[in-house]
Amino acid sequence: MKISRNIGAAMAQRLTDYSRAVKREANRELRVGAENILELAKANAPDSTGALRASGRVVARQTASGSTIYSVEFGGEKAPYALYVHEGTLPRSKMPPFQNIVQWVEINLGLTGKEARRVAFAIARSIKQGQPPNKFLERAFRNQVPKIYAAYKRGVRNAATSGR
Repeated sequence: MKISRNIGAAMAQRLTDYSRAVKREANRELRVGAENILELAKANAPDSTGALRASGRVVARQTASGSTIYSVEFGGEKAPYALYVHEGTLPRSKMPPFQNIVQWVEINLGLTGKEARRVAFAIARSIKQGQPPNKFLERAFRNQVPKIYAAYKRGVRNAATSGR
C-alpha cells in the first residue's frame, strides 16, 4: 500500500493566494499614500483663487503587467499655471500679455475696470521679475514617502501573516 499527497499543488495555491493578498494590501497602501500626498500638497499650495488646489487629483493607471501606478497631479484646464508655480520662472525681458492677465483677473477675482487693470499690472510685473519655485508637491511627497514605505511594509507583513 502506498500513501501520497501532492504537496506541489497545495503549495502553489497557497503562494498564489499569498501573492494576491500582498498585491491587494500593497495597492491599498499605495493608494492611501497618494491620497495623503494630495491632501498635504493641497494644504501647502499657494492659491488665491482656489483653482490650483481644486486641480489636484490622484490618477490610477494600469500597466501592461497589471500593476497599478498612482500619480498625484496638479494643473490641466483648471490651473494651467501649476508647473510655473511649482518650478518657478526666470526673469523675462518683456511684460507678459497684459490683456490676458486683465481677463484672468476679471474672471477669477471678480474685479472690473481700473481695479482689474491695477491688479493685472501688479501680476504682470511680478511675472516679468520671475517667480521663485514653490515645491508644494515635492515637499508633500518627501514628507509622505517614509510613511508610505512603512505602511507598505506593514501591509505586506499583514498579508503574509493573515493566511489569506
